[in-house]
Amino acid sequence: MADVTPRLREASDALLHGRPLPVIELLDAKAIKTAAANGARKAGAVRTAAETRVYAAALSRLGRYQEAMVALDACPADPDCVLARADLERRAGSSRKALKLLGRAAKKWPRDVAVRVAFGRVLMDSGRPAEAHRLLDPIADRYQRGELRAVAERVAVGRSLWLNGYFRDANDVFADASQQVATDAERLLVELVWGRLFLDKYNYRDADKAFRRVLAIDPTHPEAQLGMARIDLDSDHDVRQARSRLDALVKANPRDAQALALRAEVALFDEDPAAARAFAQRALAVGADTTEALHALGAACLLADDRPCFAKVEQRTGRLNERDGRVYLVAARYLEMAHRYREVLELLSKALKRDPDLWQAHAAMGMALARMADDKRAREHLELSSDNDPYDVRTANQLDVLYDGVLQGMVTLPGRAVELRVHRSRRKPYERSVLPFLQSSEAALAKRYGGPANQPLRVEIFPTVEQFAVRTVGLPQLGAHAVCFGHLITSRSPVEAPFNWKMVLHHELAHVFHIQATDGRVPRWLTEGLAMMESAWADPRWRMRMDRRAYDRMKAGRLARLEHFNLAFSQARNMQDIGDAYYQAMLIVEYLEQVGGFERLRSLVFGYRRPQAATAALVRKHFGKAPAE
Repeated sequence: MADVTPRLREASDALLHGRPLPVIELLDAKAIKTAAANGARKAGAVRTAAETRVYAAALSRLGRYQEAMVALDACPADPDCVLARADLERRAGSSRKALKLLGRAAKKWPRDVAVRVAFGRVLMDSGRPAEAHRLLDPIADRYQRGELRAVAERVAVGRSLWLNGYFRDANDVFADASQQVATDAERLLVELVWGRLFLDKYNYRDADKAFRRVLAIDPTHPEAQLGMARIDLDSDHDVRQARSRLDALVKANPRDAQALALRAEVALFDEDPAAARAFAQRALAVGADTTEALHALGAACLLADDRPCFAKVEQRTGRLNERDGRVYLVAARYLEMAHRYREVLELLSKALKRDPDLWQAHAAMGMALARMADDKRAREHLELSSDNDPYDVRTANQLDVLYDGVLQGMVTLPGRAVELRVHRSRRKPYERSVLPFLQSSEAALAKRYGGPANQPLRVEIFPTVEQFAVRTVGLPQLGAHAVCFGHLITSRSPVEAPFNWKMVLHHELAHVFHIQATDGRVPRWLTEGLAMMESAWADPRWRMRMDRRAYDRMKAGRLARLEHFNLAFSQARNMQDIGDAYYQAMLIVEYLEQVGGFERLRSLVFGYRRPQAATAALVRKHFGKAPAE
């Protein structure tokens, strides 16, 4: 091609391997003129359109978006320049401007498949799916006729199929494009979009492989590093690794709105809504329409019980896309992590009102209703989600392992305060032993906390660990013996792998009173420590003993700080760390009960009913001490 000059090849290679500074030095307008004047030019005295695109991409890697936009304005007759300009507006400007640019481009170059796909994407993002489908549908026909065969064209075809919901077909097209790859640039193009598809459809293993292939070419590629950070959070639950990746991205480009938005989510994992708001606001200062930042900001507002803040986020997302239900879905995810289950249901209802076709929200609603012991409605949502999004393994597990599997053979045994659901093969022994124990434990705890637990209240004991784990988290493995959701307690079988079921179930019933009394706002360190002590008070033989290890940790300065104690549970690296967290929480609660009595301890728990209740203020109010003391 005549447009491929030695200067362009040199600049493209530098950018491909993550070196934007040499690109800028080579393609800066003054440098080009100086080189031409000295007779050392590698091409003409002005940048070509292709060189301008590479130059603008290098500027963008460093967050110099306005300079990149100005550069791209110099080649308005080139569709790829216009595409790059619109993408910059979408990421660091105005989505409305991007929509206008691409609308004009689609009219000017109606056969350009990349332009049509980019326009279709912003139409989707703007809540106009019907228009997007009409624009994208003919692309598949052209592909079938053999018109679109180049690697870049196949990638565009795959993206159009993905946007239209044909995920398997999109995967096939990307696989075909992968077979045709001849250069590193083509390999990066294919693997990057392929990785995004895998990530979108919960295939974290193949997404990881695709992003690693990108990083083998460009170790600092921002979008590949973002994808890996998303895997760190959603699949590996490695908050530290995600934080490290994103901090490196933000250091390299402090104006990377996508990295800042995901960094805000890491702050939510760190239970620091103030930091999450700060990161989200930084992202929005770069790109005011960055939906991921708005979603993270909304979650941070709700976690801090700042309803006016969330209302503003609702309005902003609604103006950008009236069908944006993800603002509620993301907030529900983080409120679920905070055990605020009632609010989760409210948010998911709003998500489905905005977008009834948000299948992830249906899946989340199914899980949330199951945790409220409402299996009839839970199954309806799970089946609707699975029918339209069959790639979500958690939803598939719940339907296959639970609703079409073990639940078919389970019976519910009524009790005065707690009903017990067990497999019919274990009915008689559990009816004679576990059922009466649950009633007596609930009565003892109700006396201590000033009233009975709210109904419904159900305990479910599953024959296998896999069934228990799927019921609890949607995946087949879980290290816990039992888990409490406020209205539902799930447990593994003490027959399959024996454990002290009385101690465990009494512990989980204590959580019921803490969660219900505070609408889920009780911090984990307090409810775990108190539940541990409730078991010990009920029977001294049930007291956990790890004094030597706790002493060694204290001498080494490794005890968790009270203000951030929850992270000792949520970000533990192994089971030993979890055990350390439980034991320290138990010792703190034991100490508080000794110095202030149980009434003050109960008042401390109930103090979290108030929105924005802070641990430091509550501890000082009820015990006259700062948390550090």
